[in-house]
Amino acid sequence: MYLPLALPAAWLAAHAQSHALIARSLAEHSLSARFVQAAYGLCYYPAKFILPVPLSPLYALPLPLPLTRIEFVLPAVAAPLICLAILLTARRGVALLAAWG
Repeated sequence: MYLPLALPAAWLAAHAQSHALIARSLAEHSLSARFVQAAYGLCYYPAKFILPVPLSPLYALPLPLPLTRIEFVLPAVAAPLICLAILLTARRGVALLAAWG
């Protein structure tokens, strides 16, 4: 139902990023760095919702991404475990599944 709207929006976003020269190649930002960044976001933003201090309008991403720092390793381990726990309990906690995903 939303696919006709989502596809042009995805194409437009990718096109805009390539013209603004802000999209990183796999050589600049590896798959492991992308995974760690996604896991970091899955843990960071819910934590900021619960405890919103200190807040900033912009959070700089260190490049290259330091994959061995604890603030990136911990979410990389926690996010898949949280996802697995939510999926395993999805029948009992549909609201939690909706809130996480």
